[in-house]
Amino acid sequence: YFEKKNAVQSAIKIGKIVISKKHEDYPMLNILNTVLGGYFGSRLMSNLREDKGYTYGINANIVNNLASSYLVISTEVRKEIYKNAVSEILKEITRLQNDLIPEKELSLVKNYMMTSILGFFNGPFSISLTLKHMLTLGIDYEYYNRSTDAIINCTPSQLRDIAIKYLDIETLTEVVYG
Repeated sequence: YFEKKNAVQSAIKIGKIVISKKHEDYPMLNILNTVLGGYFGSRLMSNLREDKGYTYGINANIVNNLASSYLVISTEVRKEIYKNAVSEILKEITRLQNDLIPEKELSLVKNYMMTSILGFFNGPFSISLTLKHMLTLGIDYEYYNRSTDAIINCTPSQLRDIAIKYLDIETLTEVVYG
């Protein structure tokens, strides 16, 4: 925690190094990340924005590099409630490790993700950005086939196992500034 005098808000970043896109578990981790905070209807957005009113926005992203990637959860909240916000973030991660994702929620995420993949190949500019991404990370079209298969076939119990394997709260780094 880094305090800034007279700050109105605190910026929160919680994250860790995770596997690269080349790893066989990556598509499932990406699905789990989407459930957690990767789209507007995510658990973090529902909890911290919709239910608690702590923030205007919160997200979880996986930033990809050649050898590894990192998962980062980012938000800004009123300075006096940052501890509550961090607690709620960790609670959502723990829920993913302990409870199965309801089929209705998972179906919504699957539809969202399939639409996103289609967007990567929709028109010359999207295709060129996707090709640049593939070349930069050393992946090929098979990555998208594996991702599509994972999205279509993943189960709530598989995602819970991925949460246990890759989202151990003890391995997360928390930084708060404000």
